[in-house]
Amino acid sequence: MANRCGGEASGEQRVGSKKSETQERIKCEGDEWEESDEEKNYRMLLEDRKTLIACIAGSIVSYNAIRLLRAYYAAAHCDEWIPVGTIKHLWVHPIKSCKRKEVFSLFCDELGPRHGENRDREFIAIDGETGAMYSARNAPRLQLIEADVADGVLTVSTPDGVSARVVLSDVADRAVVRRATIFGDHCDGLDCGDDVARVFSEFLEISDVRLIYYRDDLFNGRPCVTEPGWWKNPVPKRSDTVESKWFRANIVVEHSLAWDEDRWAEMKMGDVVLQCYKPCTR
Repeated sequence: MANRCGGEASGEQRVGSKKSETQERIKCEGDEWEESDEEKNYRMLLEDRKTLIACIAGSIVSYNAIRLLRAYYAAAHCDEWIPVGTIKHLWVHPIKSCKRKEVFSLFCDELGPRHGENRDREFIAIDGETGAMYSARNAPRLQLIEADVADGVLTVSTPDGVSARVVLSDVADRAVVRRATIFGDHCDGLDCGDDVARVFSEFLEISDVRLIYYRDDLFNGRPCVTEPGWWKNPVPKRSDTVESKWFRANIVVEHSLAWDEDRWAEMKMGDVVLQCYKPCTR
């Protein structure tokens, strides 16, 4: 028999040739291909190119997204600060409506300002029966009561020399919860005991005054939700003389125009930036 080249082929050669064709046919029919090294390298090269293209495309999209976000933020938040005044006082009020404490620094977090262990308005005096709060409106003598928290102890004193000490860890262990009503909303606090309650009741000349201690793990039904109309709130002007201390503020700024703070969206003091939540309706 002549082979494809025209020469003679032996029977052994013909059998070998038929066997090779049979093997190739079996491989094809069974889809059992064996990649060569060159095919593997080529396939891996294609996969690497796809991955590289995807990375480049993702980087371009991310870069443009970040660039647009930065441009939007820069337009919404101007980095140029305008001097409006200087800080004159920093005040903290451990007990709501009681005497303020002048401090040289304040730390601000989610619950408000604090100095050392004195957190602003962490305590409040309430009616023991109804839970209604007492303030300078209905109990003006509150403003004469001093308070200070140090080493986990609240010390309360009145102008006539009467004082009481409250160990806050004992208050937490007793865990006597009382519900207060604050401007129509409800808020829970831990009762601070009979000794300090007696000091408040006798000085204010009001029976059954209780002092409660707010903790962030207690119920607080006073959510504060922004309203667009707040920044258009008309501030009433007064013709009589008032002092800044009557407003029981935390940060007092001087050398600024009257009512100018109602237009401040943000304040920067040193490295601290505060967002103005709403104008003071007082």
